[in-house]
Amino acid sequence: MLRAHAPWLQERDDGVLSTALRDEALDAAFAVTHAALRERGLITGWRNETYAVVPAWGAPVLARIERAAARFWGTLTFGAHANGYVAGPDGRPSHLWIAQRSPHKPTDPGKFDNLIGGGVPHGQTPFETLVREGWEEAGLAADLVRRATRAGSSTCSGRCPTAPATACSASSCSSTTWRCRPACSRATRTARSPRCNCCRWPRRWHWRAATR
Repeated sequence: MLRAHAPWLQERDDGVLSTALRDEALDAAFAVTHAALRERGLITGWRNETYAVVPAWGAPVLARIERAAARFWGTLTFGAHANGYVAGPDGRPSHLWIAQRSPHKPTDPGKFDNLIGGGVPHGQTPFETLVREGWEEAGLAADLVRRATRAGSSTCSGRCPTAPATACSASSCSSTTWRCRPACSRATRTARSPRCNCCRWPRRWHWRAATR
């Protein structure tokens, strides 16, 4: 399959993919290949968003690809997440905001999620992504999201259950997590996001008691 759609890509005896193309020429070759794979239904959930192909955070960019193709190739991706909470009388978290993903999302539809979560595109920092996603996903003003405090980072790797059998199904990600206290502290059981540009269905928000 790759020989037909990516003749510029060579597979070595050890299974490593290599190419002589660099910079803009490599980006253009990826774009043509991704369009063909998308037409065959092998790349779904097209975003028109650019991800950088890098061996590690902060490393030189090897190529720039469509976000939806990252799972196909199993490239390293990065995310920014925030856990929102309601503080009790003692100032400690008493409840957590738990989001439910849209049933139309291309990845993990209908599953529970944290308050803010989004992939870090090429040209943005994790915190810039957090501020942008805070408004798009949760309707939180930028000034409020900027008050979030960094809680740490985590890494994970595994096999993508949605990856086609003919593609590399290894996937890696690195996420940075913040804690954010939304201004609203009403004891409402459910609420809807006032604005949601990232999906075709409004997110639903649920209260869950926080574990101490």
